[in-house]
Amino acid sequence: MKRLAPSRTLRRLLLSVLAATACLVTAVGHASAVPATVAVSGVLTSVGGGPAADGTYQLQFAIYPKESGAPALWVEGPVGIKVEGGRFAHLLGSSTPIEATALSDLSEAWFGVKVDNDPELPLQPLGSQLFALRAAIADTLSGPIGAELIADGAITASKLAPGTVGVDALGPGSVTADKLGFNYAGSQSKGGPADTALVANDANSALSADVAKALQCTGCVSVAMLNIDDNLDATGFSIKADAFIGDGSQLTGIPKPAKKCPEGQAVVELKADGTVVCANALDPNALPPDGIDEISNGLIFNQFVDEAVSATTPVAINDNNPVGVFDEIDFPDIGLAQKLTVSVKVTNSDLSTVKVLLFDPNNTGYVLYDKSGQPGDTLDTTYPDPTAPAQGDLTTWVGKNPQGKWRLQVIDTGFQDNGLDGEIVSWKVAIQTLSTKKVQIKGDLIVDGNVTGVGGDTSFPGNTSVDQDLAVGGKITGTHAAYGDTFIYWAHKSCPAGATKLYEGRGFSGHYNHSHPSAGECIVGGDPGPSYSYQGDILYPLHTSGSMPPGIPSNKSLVCSICEWEHGMCREFWGTDDCPAGWEEMYDGYGIGPHYTHNGPGGRYCVDPEGFDTSVSSSGNGHLYGVRIQSGHYGGNWPSGRALYCVQCCKK
Repeated sequence: MKRLAPSRTLRRLLLSVLAATACLVTAVGHASAVPATVAVSGVLTSVGGGPAADGTYQLQFAIYPKESGAPALWVEGPVGIKVEGGRFAHLLGSSTPIEATALSDLSEAWFGVKVDNDPELPLQPLGSQLFALRAAIADTLSGPIGAELIADGAITASKLAPGTVGVDALGPGSVTADKLGFNYAGSQSKGGPADTALVANDANSALSADVAKALQCTGCVSVAMLNIDDNLDATGFSIKADAFIGDGSQLTGIPKPAKKCPEGQAVVELKADGTVVCANALDPNALPPDGIDEISNGLIFNQFVDEAVSATTPVAINDNNPVGVFDEIDFPDIGLAQKLTVSVKVTNSDLSTVKVLLFDPNNTGYVLYDKSGQPGDTLDTTYPDPTAPAQGDLTTWVGKNPQGKWRLQVIDTGFQDNGLDGEIVSWKVAIQTLSTKKVQIKGDLIVDGNVTGVGGDTSFPGNTSVDQDLAVGGKITGTHAAYGDTFIYWAHKSCPAGATKLYEGRGFSGHYNHSHPSAGECIVGGDPGPSYSYQGDILYPLHTSGSMPPGIPSNKSLVCSICEWEHGMCREFWGTDDCPAGWEEMYDGYGIGPHYTHNGPGGRYCVDPEGFDTSVSSSGNGHLYGVRIQSGHYGGNWPSGRALYCVQCCKK
């Protein structure tokens, strides 16, 4: 339906930051703390110059050292920011911290904003407020740590035991940092050596023997700390711990546990004394190929029975005819047979004169029934189990692929009237296969993680509960159908091929001169609701007005249909009448929307001119006009003065 040259659409909103201010956010806590965020606010405008539509936009912020030509020092977003009346506000650094070190060398700063998928707006200078964050950098930390550090959370003498490493004037037995020569506090116990070795008899260390010994023994436990006089004697005492490192073999009274089970066995229990209980391990090589049902409690199967049934039965049998009648089954490629059976149901007035033969794809013949005096007038059985053929061995098909044409011949040698006597009522060929490509699950399938990589149809006979993503390359069928997507088919009372109509209705929207624009709704007819006198959000019928794109009539109300695409997602694409690769086209057409000088209705509507329902004449004040690109600002790819194509696409 291409009547005009291809065109592209202008972006949905022309966005700009009209004003931006930055101010410090006071940090909660100590008065000397430096805030980690900066407040910024601004205004977004629409194409017409008014405030942008209310909603949530994806904004990305950046700080640059220059107005152009320099990479960003800091980027935050995209972040979803609520816009009301065009205005927005945000705390820079609330999701991506602004490191003070990134600002330490700045002589100026420029601020950038990017909205949705639009290009970044022109940079704006930031004032001096942002540079207050540089206070977070402490150039040096000089001077001794003395007793004056008595603020809340500081280390005081009352909090340290005698003999510990402390600071000047913190109490008797303390060791000052200048006497120890540490690069940093606690280097023996916190991961690094001191500049000078700690020797108990070194007068310069000012350490007692007990203190030096405790400092030099990383991880040591002294007798005094255990509160046991003189010696640590574990005799008569028990050692209790939450966990042991190693196998526990060096602990008195605890036997060394067995570290592994004999070959062919696995650990099934770990006892309190550290010993293990072993049992025969499951050898996967010893599991038969069809053993998955035995180890899954009968819930998973990889054995299947597939059958091909004659589509041409019943077939009448000629009386007293040595040629008889034939019927044929074309058996598909299912796989290798573990078991093959042929089921036959034949009627005749005298089965003692009837012969039933079978021919396989290799044209090998088998005599299934040979005038054996079957009582009654009906032969109804399955070969070779439970009934053995009169001649031939069907079990030779085990391990082979029975794909091809199978033929059944029935001959009636008795005389009745040389007419017709009985019929081949039905027959089928069935094979049991051991599949290497699929499994069957009986009962509910509950998946805690992802299900991915399924390339064909997936059938779930019962309920399916998936806590996370379920990715299936084909169709999902079963008790609960997969959910799809919906779209509105404007100006039509039906839905395109491949979509199901949920209901039809008429389009309603705000009055063209009302101050609050509202997008159109497809409202089903009948009983819309109870009587209501208050006039708040008032809707009027939508109708075309003025000059329309090719094929769309003017002064016609818009009927509509809600359509369901059952297999995935749907969306409109503007500026083209072709769907992207992998998407299926529902319909294409032209865009119509409100006049740029009107306040309502809002939104744009993709209308298919082919099949436009003209049964309802104009009867409302929701005026819609043809959409076109007016400005040539973007050059040849978006030429000015063109009606705008649109296409509704859906994807599996």
